[in-house]
Amino acid sequence: MDKERFTIDLKKYGVEENVKNYRTILSKPISEKATNIPLIEFMEVYKDLNSEKQEVVIKYLRQVIEDSLSIFLGLLDGSSNINQEGKFKLIYEEEGEEPYLVNNREEDDLLTLWYEDVED
Repeated sequence: MDKERFTIDLKKYGVEENVKNYRTILSKPISEKATNIPLIEFMEVYKDLNSEKQEVVIKYLRQVIEDSLSIFLGLLDGSSNINQEGKFKLIYEEEGEEPYLVNNREEDDLLTLWYEDVED
């Protein structure tokens, strides 16, 4: 998996699938056995909104997920930090193939590819 495929798949599975899952969760009835209080409270607020406002919430959830993943990509690229001493390495290994350093900075970094994909 090269870095382009990584960013495309991360967006597909990390953003699109999560947004789809949240939409499904928020649309379900609240279970009496539910124990995740913040989620229950969020579901109650969401259900009180009209469909237009619910879509605004979903769009905002998408933005939060995208922002969170872009912070992670920046850490991998070295363009962001969390006061770490060293560098993060993302290695992809497929059976029968040599391990591949995905964030090797020889070409476009992951964060650049992430935002290029948004602009396309």
